[in-house]
Amino acid sequence: GLKKEPYSKKDTGTKITWKPDLDVFTDIDVQPEYFIDIMKRQAIVNAGVEFIFRNQNGKSFDSQSFIYQNGVVDHVAALIGGEGLTSVQHWETEVKTRDRRQAGIQMQDEYCGRLFKQGQRDGILS
Repeated sequence: GLKKEPYSKKDTGTKITWKPDLDVFTDIDVQPEYFIDIMKRQAIVNAGVEFIFRNQNGKSFDSQSFIYQNGVVDHVAALIGGEGLTSVQHWETEVKTRDRRQAGIQMQDEYCGRLFKQGQRDGILS
């Protein structure tokens, strides 16, 4: 199984590198703008996560970074600049709930309990 090991370095995180298999992807030409758009959108909805796009240009790489520390709030503020009627408003809350399976079990238990009580009352169940 998995084992937790201490790690003292600062380079934690996930790095994803994708290189298309040229035998499979024979006739594709995905423009860098497509990936840039996707990474920017991901940075907006994943507040504080940095997305770095590196595109090989000859023997060197062009690099572009996307990070919105406050997610959508920063994006909206950048879109409206100083032109908004009010400042950007953002509210957030957390609620502890049960997942669907737990809610379903409780609902099923309550339903069965009501049927059992009704059966007892009607003399069907003892």
